Amino acid sequence: MPLVSFCLAEDKAGKWQLAFDREALHLRVEFIRFGSTPVSKGWMSVEDFLAWTPRNPLHRQALDCFVGFLAKAIADESPAS
Repeated sequence: MPLVSFCLAEDKAGKWQLAFDREALHLRVEFIRFGSTPVSKGWMSVEDFLAWTPRNPLHRQALDCFVGFLAKAIADESPAS
């Protein structure tokens, strides 16, 4: 089964992408440079992605998008108070 992916942030150089492997139940993040082929060893765990201090504005945008994505998912699944 193919990965389900979501673009976290993008500019002219490349994009930060979130990918979910449904069969392996594995969630990972990668920066993909445009014009290059993604390689599996380039992926990082979500834990590593969250632990890094953003290196540049695009990385910050990707981190903010991911945290917002998580917050929305949690809020959507929380019972109404």
